[in-house]
Amino acid sequence: MDASEALRQGAGAIPTVLLNPEVQVGGCDSLSIDNVGGARAIVAHLIALGHRRIATVTGPAGNIDAHQRLEGHRMALRDARLEPSASLELRGDFTERSGYEAGMQLVSRRPRPTAVFVANDPMAVGVLGALQDAGVEVPRAMAVAGFDDIPMARYLTPPLTTIHVDMLALGQRAVHLLTTPCPDRTPRRETVPTTLVVRASCGSAPPSQAGSRPRWERRHAVSMPRRGGAET
Repeated sequence: MDASEALRQGAGAIPTVLLNPEVQVGGCDSLSIDNVGGARAIVAHLIALGHRRIATVTGPAGNIDAHQRLEGHRMALRDARLEPSASLELRGDFTERSGYEAGMQLVSRRPRPTAVFVANDPMAVGVLGALQDAGVEVPRAMAVAGFDDIPMARYLTPPLTTIHVDMLALGQRAVHLLTTPCPDRTPRRETVPTTLVVRASCGSAPPSQAGSRPRWERRHAVSMPRRGGAET
């Protein structure tokens, strides 16, 4: 019996909520982070700043968060009629070390990207370290954006522009679903919204430095929670 089948059988007797599942399981409620919408919003922010050659550092192959955030990155590029380039998609594994290694690769690219969307904040920490070691000024020479808004993100140098995921709200909603079963036992599918947090790691694309720089921190809701009904 595989994990999905075990969950399906257990859900009939025990209230079950899946968090960010790779596949939906019949009989189980689920809560998902809006990875696609968050990534799409932060890359759109980079494009609005004038960046056109935008790299990304992805998460590990087979990881649902990594897959969805890469999808959002590509969607934002296509929204702006920019074709995603495999040469600007670097594989990471969600660790600082993989971010550092990817950052060093970005430094050597010619032409060098002017911005990079990093699929989680720990990798963004590594990218910032690599750029600092290579003498690449952020954000003047390269803008850096992350995802998750870990506590240290606001204290980095420069403070990191990122996507905030409210993990407390995620947990509270999961508890609510567990303790208030749907009367008709229809599985509920909900998406937790994300928020774009603009800090100092992203600026206008070089060589133009016209216009105002982002203030130290600004927050913008980029998605609304979606609550699903019956399974399809």
